Amino acid sequence: MVSPQRRRLCLRPSLFVQIVGLGVLSVALTIAYFALISYRLEYQAEEERFGLALDRIAATAALSIDGDDHRRIRSNADAQTPEFKRIRDYLERVRSANYLRFDQIYTFHPVSEHELRFAVMLHERPFVGDAYHVVPENVSLLMKVLTQRTAMHTRLYRDAHGTWVSAYAPIFDRQGQIAGILEVDYTVDEFLQAVAKTARTITLVSLIGLALVAAVSFALAHSVGRALRKIRIGIKELEKQNFGYRIELDRGDELGLMATQINHMAATLAERYQMLKYLPKHTIEAIARRALRGHSTLSERRSGAVFFSDIRGYTALSVESSDEKIVQMLNHYLSRQAEIIEQHGGVIDKFMGDAVLALFYEEDAARRAVAAALDIRAAVEQLNRDAVFQCPVHIGMGISFGQILLGEIGSDLRRERTPVGSVVNLASRLGSRAGAEEILVSDAARQAIGDDLVVSASEAALLKGFHEPQTAHFVQALRPRPLHSQ
Repeated sequence: MVSPQRRRLCLRPSLFVQIVGLGVLSVALTIAYFALISYRLEYQAEEERFGLALDRIAATAALSIDGDDHRRIRSNADAQTPEFKRIRDYLERVRSANYLRFDQIYTFHPVSEHELRFAVMLHERPFVGDAYHVVPENVSLLMKVLTQRTAMHTRLYRDAHGTWVSAYAPIFDRQGQIAGILEVDYTVDEFLQAVAKTARTITLVSLIGLALVAAVSFALAHSVGRALRKIRIGIKELEKQNFGYRIELDRGDELGLMATQINHMAATLAERYQMLKYLPKHTIEAIARRALRGHSTLSERRSGAVFFSDIRGYTALSVESSDEKIVQMLNHYLSRQAEIIEQHGGVIDKFMGDAVLALFYEEDAARRAVAAALDIRAAVEQLNRDAVFQCPVHIGMGISFGQILLGEIGSDLRRERTPVGSVVNLASRLGSRAGAEEILVSDAARQAIGDDLVVSASEAALLKGFHEPQTAHFVQALRPRPLHSQ
């Protein structure tokens, strides 16, 4: 039975189809948008071209019409006069020279801004004096022709006789007065034929572009699909814990970077996998027991020194400085402490805000912890002299020595091994009691170091969490050991 998840994957289009489809669709929409814009621009350009051609014809033809003769033609009775015949013959020559139809050139008498009267036409049966009602969109243009006394053309318009682009030109008499209007037309057929030719060209170019895009998208999808198949095989090998497998993919793009990162991850996982060999056997067994029973522990006891330090007056210091400067100061201060602690063989257990908890094990653990504390005190004093921080930083440090319990603390979801017990609490209390630049050590730590430890004073302090007073020693210095004893 096919699982719902697998069924969804089967119904989902492949990446190959998505890349090709999305590429073609995106380009198709882009081409369609620009084709539409180009079509409209070409439409307007053709409209203007036709109009300008009509302007030239009308303006030139109107200049050769005798306005005085034209003024006398008012009715069909005047269609037999010499004046009508002269103008008609001239219009016929204009029509023939410009490849116009007989119904594409007229003269009119203006009656009002909305009405003209036919004067001369090329029809077999004249209709001189009949009214022609100007379409509303051409009224303002006709008024401009009469007032500005120049030829002008319309946009594409429709009237009772069809769809046209027209040009009007004034006819003048000998006194320079307007004696009539010459109209020259193009029907929409000529106009649309020109626009359709452009549209066909745009369509052809668009189809060629789509074909090229489809070919490029196909090649890209094939290349990406092949790369993803190699990456998928590599991930499956990682699932099988075959960390030695490497994805061979020579690409400079994100897929190549992904393959490189997966290869690096495989190398890191191989290293981590090999590190399991170096875990103690009892730790591995404890982990196995916890996996089976859910209650085993990794806790252990070790002899060593606990080091604790924190900044004196940190609360006041944080109020006087911005959060960003406090973070910068802490990073600088804690980094220097960590360097010194590691130099003396200590291990940073954790950073707690402005405080540091470190552990020293093995031989001379207490001595190395005190040596680290003295170097830290000197380093902080030097940083203060160098004015590294906005204001001087003062620290107090406490050191205890004894059996340290490393306990596994936390929940089933998040655990960590951390030192717990009275030795840790004593170091923390001593560190809190220490003043600026003071180092307090427990009596057990002093005894572990012996006569090499120089103290300035000792006191019995009643510390929080302890029923009996605890002896605290103020460290002044640490005597160097003779060379032969080192």
